[in-house]
Amino acid sequence: MSPEPTFACQPRSERTTSVAPPSAPVILEDQYELIEPIGEGGMGVVWRARDRRLDIDVAVKLVHAEPDAAVSRRLLAEARAVARVTHPSTVRIYGSGMTPLHEPYIAMELLQGESLEDHLDRRGRLPAVEAVKLILPIVGAVAAAHDRGIVHRDLKPDNVFLVPDPETTSGERVKLLDFGIAKLHGDLAADAPITRTGAIFGTPVYMAPEQCRGAEAVDHRADLYALGCI
Repeated sequence: MSPEPTFACQPRSERTTSVAPPSAPVILEDQYELIEPIGEGGMGVVWRARDRRLDIDVAVKLVHAEPDAAVSRRLLAEARAVARVTHPSTVRIYGSGMTPLHEPYIAMELLQGESLEDHLDRRGRLPAVEAVKLILPIVGAVAAAHDRGIVHRDLKPDNVFLVPDPETTSGERVKLLDFGIAKLHGDLAADAPITRTGAIFGTPVYMAPEQCRGAEAVDHRADLYALGCI
């Protein structure tokens, strides 16, 4: 039996939260009305929200307040990174900005379904043909990101989301989540650096050796390594 669909624009580890719904309407920049928290992680809280201009539900990732402005730049760089990638398997970004408390936020597509990690926990090892059908859209999304000079750096089953869609031949769409630690290269690197030299970001079991060492020159090959692990 299929599991109850979950909302997601964040990894499974971030889909529980102790944050209470707002006691009064909270509207960001006269557009995004926060409805309820749907996940919380080390970086911040993800809310289900209503886009009052487009009249649709969206996910709003709201970062915790930090004295270090680099955290704000990093989250907004995620919005710019994903917005520059045009592919059916990337999450659509609707907007980004700052709250009145100077907390950055990203408004993005709200998904319902299950992560590939949950899918594998439920199904076990997949037949080769099915596995190829699931991974090909992610390969395409990663290639589109690389074409734009963007390295994801945290590819793993928990960041792959399966959305039921009866209009597709496979019955589901595949989405790549969480460009939160994406590294920008080439022309896009003209922005202020987002990650510190020597800092280690990613999930160890899917990280390339040079990424585990905290090497500064982590490039698209780290994503290829992670895809092989998946």
